[in-house]
Amino acid sequence: MQGDGVLILAGLVAGLLLAAVVALFWLLRGSIDTGRRLQQRFDELQSQQRLLASELAGFQQTNIQMGEQLTVLNQQIKRLQERQQQVEQQDPVSVSYSQASRLVGLGASADDLTQACGITKAEADLLIKMHAR
Repeated sequence: MQGDGVLILAGLVAGLLLAAVVALFWLLRGSIDTGRRLQQRFDELQSQQRLLASELAGFQQTNIQMGEQLTVLNQQIKRLQERQQQVEQQDPVSVSYSQASRLVGLGASADDLTQACGITKAEADLLIKMHAR
């Protein structure tokens, strides 16, 4: 009888060991599958990161180009403003019209324009009509 008890105990231990080996194999297989999925996701994220870095570099280059173009445009505006001032200083009639145009924008009447700018009533009326468009 004692021999039977030892055999039963040995069978139970062997069964438990077999169950433990199967469980460990199952866990190992699940871990390997999870590792593969994680590696695949990591590779996808790396690919997206490279794509986004490339797009960002393109945006930065475009931003630099736009900044350069803006600088050129600002220089052109400055030159045009200087040229306009030169022209206005050379031609007193254009100064009167420029001043009259500004006054029309502020709501001046035809009489105000004739007195302030030295233009005729007809010219003042014409400026007011042109500004109203």
